[in-house]
Amino acid sequence: MSTVHESEILTGARLDTAGNIQLTASSAHIRLDPIDRGRSWSLIVRIITGSAYGLPAIGFQGAIWNPSRYALSGATRSFVIDADLPLDIDISGLRYGARIAVTVECSGPLDGPRRLALLAYTPRMEMRGKLFGTAVFNAATFPDETKTRPWAIFEQSFFDRSQFPVGGTLYSWYPIHGPATEITYTRGITYNGFTGNAEPGTLSARIYNDLDPRASSLIRGTPIVLIDCATRTRLFTGTIDKTISTPAKDGTYTVEISAIDAIGELAATTKYQETRRSAVRWDKAMRELIKDRPISTTLSGDGRPYIGDMVKEASLTEWIDIYAATAGIVWWADRYGVITMRATPASSPVAAIVMDGAQPSSLPSLEPVDAVATVDTSTAIATIEATNNSAVRNEQGEWQGTTTTVRATNATIAAEVGNTRLTIETAAGNIFDLQTLLNSAVEAYTPHQVLDSVTVTPWHEATGTYRETELNTLISLEVMDPVATAYRGTEATQHITQITQTIMPTSWTTSLTLTQWKGTRK
Repeated sequence: MSTVHESEILTGARLDTAGNIQLTASSAHIRLDPIDRGRSWSLIVRIITGSAYGLPAIGFQGAIWNPSRYALSGATRSFVIDADLPLDIDISGLRYGARIAVTVECSGPLDGPRRLALLAYTPRMEMRGKLFGTAVFNAATFPDETKTRPWAIFEQSFFDRSQFPVGGTLYSWYPIHGPATEITYTRGITYNGFTGNAEPGTLSARIYNDLDPRASSLIRGTPIVLIDCATRTRLFTGTIDKTISTPAKDGTYTVEISAIDAIGELAATTKYQETRRSAVRWDKAMRELIKDRPISTTLSGDGRPYIGDMVKEASLTEWIDIYAATAGIVWWADRYGVITMRATPASSPVAAIVMDGAQPSSLPSLEPVDAVATVDTSTAIATIEATNNSAVRNEQGEWQGTTTTVRATNATIAAEVGNTRLTIETAAGNIFDLQTLLNSAVEAYTPHQVLDSVTVTPWHEATGTYRETELNTLISLEVMDPVATAYRGTEATQHITQITQTIMPTSWTTSLTLTQWKGTRK
């Protein structure tokens, strides 16, 4: 067994935005990421420090552990993980500030593509025979007798048996990576030097002679995740958009699965208007727009225009793009499908890409096999021109959309590269606040580019290449992570705008697109 995940939680604080960890002063609820049923998994829970508040209890998949309240520190318990049961850890009875270590171990090879798990949330195998037109007597059991617990059997449920009534679910995460010959996913944004608009994340998998969609339940809308088993890091979260099966003359067939992330789902929703009594801050406007979807925002200390009224028939992603441009922020969907918005992107590099010269010892380094350093001066920003949307009532009392144009120009940059223009669409409630933001942004804008994109191959079977540390770094990278770049004597901190991973049975290739221009807002 190999240790693939180690984390520490502290009761009394919320730790993540995806809803996987929920903490109170004396309890914790932790939901583990889906697991690959093709491996053996175990969970180890250790109480590092803590005191009890009542009777401490830790429950997982029907088993309850009651450590002694008088000897909590150092107490450890192992659980065997069942892929067909909920992956929830419930901890109660501990006082505020208890430190708990959670460790996950798994068996099997974890090198190259074999460290990945592509999982689809489908009806369990023994339940698929109950689908319309496919049910045959004696071909399936309901419920699954192998998952029946003692509490479901007459006269076999007793007190103090340390079991909860947790049974198998009708659906489970089923691995579909085994017959895959290629898996590719892309997540990222379009960044223009002032604001960043999310692009729909996509995942495609090519399957050879297996998983016929008519029998595998891999239909449109099926949840799908890509997870790195070696670090328990999720890489992609989405739903299947389409499945195409192509037969060959020799009787075999190829299945192509395409999936989209939360951005793709937002793009499929249309909105017509938004009117309010008064303008609101951009983060509140975003939450009202997205409503029940998970969202993470960070505010900055500088003032940004409030969002006003708008009448426009457009997709939700277009509405979010307009709101983002109004406030000058960047947004995307992270690896968990959480809509993430940042007023000020992080500035401390998490990795280094040095094409020539010495590698910084304080940062993990990437070794590109190819790099593009094209400089396109036509994309530099000398003028920002905003078409600002607002809404007024007409004579019939109906809301009607109107627009106003606002411009800001940096004369110095215009003299250097020409009067290049960035056009955006906004919805500021106060036109003067928008003018102030554009003036500040265009004055602070500094064209400075080192690299446009890089390609890294951390694992390649034919050449015997396997740089595990580099692969772990690539897996951990997120959209808009800052990286230190250096090429031809020029250094800069650039941000990742797009991540593409292409995984095949004999190779693993990562492509990173970087911000073309570096702009620092005052």
